[in-house]
Amino acid sequence: MRSTFSLLPYINRSKIKADGTTAVLCRITIDGKQTAISTGIYCRPEDWNGKKNEIKTIRENNRLREYLRLTEEAYAEILKSQGVVSAEMLKNHISLNNIHPTTLLQMGEWERERLKKHSEEIGSTSSYRASMYYQKYLTDFIASIGRKDLPLEEVTEDFGKSYKAHLKKCKNFGVSQTNHCLRWLNRLLYLAVDKEILRVNPCGDLEYETKPEARHRYISREEFKKILSTPMYDKRMELARRAFIFSTLTGLAYVDIKLLHPDDEKPVFPLPNRDALWFEVHELGITIGKEENLTYHQSRHSFGTFLISADIPIESIAKMMGHSNIRTTQGYARITDDKISKDMDKLMERRKEISAGEKKK
Repeated sequence: MRSTFSLLPYINRSKIKADGTTAVLCRITIDGKQTAISTGIYCRPEDWNGKKNEIKTIRENNRLREYLRLTEEAYAEILKSQGVVSAEMLKNHISLNNIHPTTLLQMGEWERERLKKHSEEIGSTSSYRASMYYQKYLTDFIASIGRKDLPLEEVTEDFGKSYKAHLKKCKNFGVSQTNHCLRWLNRLLYLAVDKEILRVNPCGDLEYETKPEARHRYISREEFKKILSTPMYDKRMELARRAFIFSTLTGLAYVDIKLLHPDDEKPVFPLPNRDALWFEVHELGITIGKEENLTYHQSRHSFGTFLISADIPIESIAKMMGHSNIRTTQGYARITDDKISKDMDKLMERRKEISAGEKKK
């Protein structure tokens, strides 16, 4: 026998906030038993249509319609999976899953849950793991101003500016970390705009920190020779080593290497996801005694640097590496020039030492 189920939105006219609005509540009735839950939506009492149980303003009423639709879907989902559903069960499900986020941190948790599901689908958890830190930094800042959370309607541009200053002064974050955190904030606010919770993103015009010129990291010829002459006994490590060597000699990126399939057969390099490969390549760097952390993308940077050193025309290198803008390729030329300059400085110092030694004799 199917449960009797109904939803009734309503307002409590006796509880009015300082801004003149009141909360829109929802009464859940299943098999004669009732419970009430806040929808997180607010309206002015004069904008509530008691006969139709809806809000007169289009934007807020659209949010209410969407809330009711998602609640009905949640009811059907629980009934299908468990065979039984009560008003309290449905209320708890809605509360735990933040069916309709109304605060900044709720929106963050809602987005993190979506990223978690997406990471499982694509086999990479990097974005999901990074979101944990961005959400934590935002939570820390909100706590620092004496709040547990912030209704999305209360987020202002000044809030964004204060958060940016907090990241730089209190967290001592650099350009990249600060910008990543600001992007997470904007991401949540644009989601609120998409859900018609906000009309516009109040932090949409907030300026990001200016990025310094990108620094290409690469390996030296001596380090490459060590990699070539150091076979790894662990199968996964050896696979990473061979793929790294192949990328260094061809300039192909991780994505391109992973797509190499001869005659539609098994992949040439059956590489794991990026997260797992990072550890293998990192260990490879330790094995050869590299002081800086070794990453897979350094193989591609090394390819460009080696070609520049071999006097290959920069236009040809740009085409081989698939650069749409030759300025990207010119970055490798600067690396080579810097290396030559440092080597010359070392040579001059060495000559001074030899000259000083000869004078003493």
